[in-house]
Amino acid sequence: MIAAIVSGDDFGLAPAINEGILKAHVHGCLTSASLIVVGSAAEEAAAAALDHPKLGVGLHLTLVAERPLSALNDVPTLVGADGRFCSSATTFAQRWTRGLIRRDEVRLEIRRQLERCGELGIEPTHLDSHQHLHVLPGLTDLVVREMQHAGIGRLRIPLELGTPARAGWTRRLKRSLLNMMARRAASSARRAGLLFPDRFSGFLGAGRIDAESLVERVLSLKEGVTELALHPAVGVGPPHPDLASWGYRWDTELAALLDPRVRDALVKHKVELINYKRIR
Repeated sequence: MIAAIVSGDDFGLAPAINEGILKAHVHGCLTSASLIVVGSAAEEAAAAALDHPKLGVGLHLTLVAERPLSALNDVPTLVGADGRFCSSATTFAQRWTRGLIRRDEVRLEIRRQLERCGELGIEPTHLDSHQHLHVLPGLTDLVVREMQHAGIGRLRIPLELGTPARAGWTRRLKRSLLNMMARRAASSARRAGLLFPDRFSGFLGAGRIDAESLVERVLSLKEGVTELALHPAVGVGPPHPDLASWGYRWDTELAALLDPRVRDALVKHKVELINYKRIR
């Protein structure tokens, strides 16, 4: 069987992202969404998800850029003077590897975000993370233990093989490092009895996947389960001013998910569309 989880990241970060994900689910091929519970539009996203029970919703664990759910005096090494997390995964990783971020504070915030899912009425199908931080050495074990505590049995492993022709060398280098960490995370997840897709696609070309690229990815799918991760949103330009630096083309990715050529490719290649609940 060839199966695909077609996912939309950053659900709950901005209303335009929520609308794009729901549009791609209702009218396109998107089957799963990753919810940022610390996002300003998280309550709106969760309410909409409850109205669309076929949409799988996981926790997009967020430890960068946004504000924590934990009280600031409980997580002082996780935040700066402005009360926000580190600005990027690179900054977080540097502080984490130097021992400047306390593990108990990370554990507290992970647990708080998992609890918030329940408060919003969401039973997560899986866990993944903003900027793939959950595969950092040492952090994976914390995440796995909290998943087990919460009864969540499925995890994203962003191990991406193959190289789309349009991927730049800098992005490929970052992908190599991510893959190395993803392989370690997969071993930890497997030992813990967690389930995860066989493959991942979405790091190379993130935020710039157009219809032609998505068709190529669909037609290259192999036996097993592959997660195809995108970032759809309605409107031209950033869905929120704070996201301008990302350089993503959210509307292009939404258009790809709605494009009939993608649907035709899924049918031609006999791809079954699933969400994380269906991983066995």
